[in-house]
Amino acid sequence: MPGRLEVYIPGKVTKLPAGKRAGAPAAGPAHRRERALVVVLCIAAALRVFFFCAVCPLFNNVDEQAHFDLVLKYSHGHVPSTGLENYGREAAELIVLCGSPEYLTARSGNVEPPPPPPPWTYPSVRDMPEFQRVASAWTTLTNHEAASFPVYYAVAGAWCAAGRTFGLRDGRLAYWIRFLDVPLIALLVWVSHLVGATFFAQRQTLRLGLPLLAAFHPQDIFHSINSDALSPVLFAAAFLLALWPGRRSRGTGWQAMTGLAVAATFLVKPSNIAILVVLAIAIFQDCRIAARAGELGRALRSTGALLAAAAVPIGAWLVRNWILMGSLTGAGAKVKFLTWTLKPIGAWWHHPLFSVRGVEIFLGEITRTFWRGEIVWYRQVLAHKGMDTFYVVSSAVLLLVSLTALMITRKKEPEGSRVVALCFVAVAISLLFMANVSIAYDFGRCPSPSRQMPFLLSGRLISGVLVPFLVLYLDGLDRLLAPVRSRVNPVFAVAAVAVAITCSELLLVRPMLQSQYNWFHL
Repeated sequence: MPGRLEVYIPGKVTKLPAGKRAGAPAAGPAHRRERALVVVLCIAAALRVFFFCAVCPLFNNVDEQAHFDLVLKYSHGHVPSTGLENYGREAAELIVLCGSPEYLTARSGNVEPPPPPPPWTYPSVRDMPEFQRVASAWTTLTNHEAASFPVYYAVAGAWCAAGRTFGLRDGRLAYWIRFLDVPLIALLVWVSHLVGATFFAQRQTLRLGLPLLAAFHPQDIFHSINSDALSPVLFAAAFLLALWPGRRSRGTGWQAMTGLAVAATFLVKPSNIAILVVLAIAIFQDCRIAARAGELGRALRSTGALLAAAAVPIGAWLVRNWILMGSLTGAGAKVKFLTWTLKPIGAWWHHPLFSVRGVEIFLGEITRTFWRGEIVWYRQVLAHKGMDTFYVVSSAVLLLVSLTALMITRKKEPEGSRVVALCFVAVAISLLFMANVSIAYDFGRCPSPSRQMPFLLSGRLISGVLVPFLVLYLDGLDRLLAPVRSRVNPVFAVAAVAVAITCSELLLVRPMLQSQYNWFHL
């Protein structure tokens, strides 16, 4: 029928009025069932993260004490104005009161030595001289995260202040801050669903696979207090807004919202710099489309609102850092504290990353830590060798399949290929950021990264690109299983991965269930 378009919806073909974007999800029973499933996944993800946050004792090895101290300071309205600060008294006392020694205590052979009872179980523990002595010692230690970008700490600080108004104190307040990860993971699942429904409405593997894999992704940043936990949801939201076709016709309000989302993402962590590159490419493509339609002037005006909304917060924070700390990022004092020094450019080329073995180490370990994180228990990384191998092999194979398909189908599927290409850009820029830091610095006396292993391998630092990475992962899976789709639904394969991840995680945290230091024993 002239003036109508056919759009695929699971189980039927729906007619849409001309002018409505093909591929947009349409209302109907199948669509409502999918949305209900996504709501269930949001709840499941929230319960799962709540369980793991509660099981893990407080103050793990991934700088949780430093992040906790900053959250408390922000909750009182104190924003550090120097590159380094000592721990505050409030944080110091709670770290001594609630911190578990089980993360960094060495095993005696294969035996886990029994830890002493938690300090909070002693009556009037705060009045004991030994408690006061250890807490005072903490206040002499340097918090190297003091100059960190502010968005996570502002959000978590407000969350912490709300907890205080509810009467939460001591260990319960610390766990309350950690439980901020619960709504964050639920939001991540929902935003990942919006990414799939908006850009891949005709591909069930991505529509359902994205929220499913986001809900059960094993990254342990969602099990502790740390700024990386906010990156995935903000990056995904900014990515969605930057590439959303409807933004171009919604006026300056939506443009400004997009700019603010991009600014917030970058101001969580400098390693989220890939979102700025994605935005620049999206703006260029918008202007090119507008120029072809003879509407370049209007496009430039609305783009001005977007750029202003992104540039003003970012610029204000960078200028503030320059004035107060002498560097745009404020990281100069931290780098000096860690004994890092910039190498001469001529010395960069001697780095092991410029070798096959170096690339293998770099990509392999970043892939492992990007999937499951870096938390240790009795100095042993919480990792399952078989799952680590699966993460590395499946990621390499499926991203290669996705890249090959992109080269073949980019002209046949222009809209979907554009999004996939920008996902590759985001992931590649993030890896280049990690590689550049690895190559550019001599790591001095720093234990990790170190001169002996001069690679920045913490995948959590680039966790912002989690949803773009999952898009590529699922795109590769969908195309790899295309020949057998009639017998094997790729969504069931994603569900099997989620089950395997969950079983592995439960086995890994089983020793923590017995810990007297976790939330269940408060």
